[in-house]
Amino acid sequence: MSTPPSFRHSEPGTSEAAWLLDTRWEAVPALAPEAVLEGCDSLLVLAAHPDDESLGAAGLIAAAGRAGLPAVVIVASSGEQSHPRATAWSVHDLGRARRAEARRAVEGLAADNRLVQLAVPDGRVSEHEGEIAAAASPFVGPRTLVLAPWSRDGHPDHDAVGRVAARLGARVWEYPVWAWQWADGDVLPWERLRQVPLDVELVTAKRTAIEAHGTQTTPLGPGEGDAPVLGPHVRARFERLVETYVVPADEPVPSPSRSERAETFDELLGDGDPWDLDGWYERRKRALSLAGLGRERYDRVLDLGCATGRLTADLAARAGHVTAVDVSQAALDRARAHVPDPHVEWLRGELPGVLDEVSGSPFDLVVISEVGYFLRGDEWLATVRGARRRLADGGEIVLCHWRHPTTGIPLDGPLAHRQAHAMLDLPLRVRHEEPDLLLSVHGGRPLTTRGAR
Repeated sequence: MSTPPSFRHSEPGTSEAAWLLDTRWEAVPALAPEAVLEGCDSLLVLAAHPDDESLGAAGLIAAAGRAGLPAVVIVASSGEQSHPRATAWSVHDLGRARRAEARRAVEGLAADNRLVQLAVPDGRVSEHEGEIAAAASPFVGPRTLVLAPWSRDGHPDHDAVGRVAARLGARVWEYPVWAWQWADGDVLPWERLRQVPLDVELVTAKRTAIEAHGTQTTPLGPGEGDAPVLGPHVRARFERLVETYVVPADEPVPSPSRSERAETFDELLGDGDPWDLDGWYERRKRALSLAGLGRERYDRVLDLGCATGRLTADLAARAGHVTAVDVSQAALDRARAHVPDPHVEWLRGELPGVLDEVSGSPFDLVVISEVGYFLRGDEWLATVRGARRRLADGGEIVLCHWRHPTTGIPLDGPLAHRQAHAMLDLPLRVRHEEPDLLLSVHGGRPLTTRGAR
């Protein structure tokens, strides 16, 4: 048995930006939760400690519950050793509290979920692998999907539960937890990874489940040993818009699903104006976006999701060249008529794939306005990653989105912005929030200040 890596949850670990900007994600297939669960008649989730199941797999557990497939969740230990230097709690009280938290989290994901808590000693799970296997075996059938900690996660308890899962004779998808802290991209088995995008409902369910583990997310008391285990830098890895799983080596690679966005937007924008693009909200939003820019002039600008070109026209007035991209041919036809500027290149294509068709030198400015929430979580991550990769040194990325709840589309504005902020390794130069919209400008040069008179 290899020596586990040494790490501390209080250390920064590998940054979220370093993880999510890694270009190897581009080759990782994405499967909708419904596709993952297709053909399954039972879901068994194994965890070493209370909260592992929420951190690693709550989105898929919630999706199963939404589909009428309740999960059996087996938690090996009570996690009573999570705070060995706690001053405000005894080991006994902490274990009891964590068991109660696990019940709230699991039942909150789906009322029909079943929770089995074995209470083997925290930190000594490997000594009880047979007991865990005996508890799990009755719940395994020919069409059971097992979710378990990755057997190379780096925590001895997690690795032990991962080994148990591998012996159950079922289809096993493994979820990393602490590997996101200590590992780097060279450790992950990229060819065996799958991304499961989460929609607004599933992201909210997962966040609620994680917050149910209050002993881990908030301080237990005033002492240094009472600090939360799941600090902001740790939680960021589990607030992504996708869950990541390590799948069996023989798991088939899914074929890309066909999108109908082009047809949908062509129909919406063919003759009408569903968003009142010349109305006060849109005009004011464009003015705010332009006011947030750090330069008067730009050499090259990339406008992603240009629609009928209202903002493109304003950008063209301040740029040497603009590449304007949209999925809708109907929108681009109207945009060309609205902006007869030879310095604007119009490109039809769907994000994120169309970014591979963008040519030329890096861009000084990338604008992504009212786009993020139309994309799945994996698509939005790839779009932000692609925008960052095509940004010149000192360039700016502008994000602007409607702030209100959305229906019938994968995400909403706050989720899109939070994910982008977590993954961009650029200074946040402008942040504007108001009831209707969110606007942020990342990167760029410091604004010139006027000297004292």
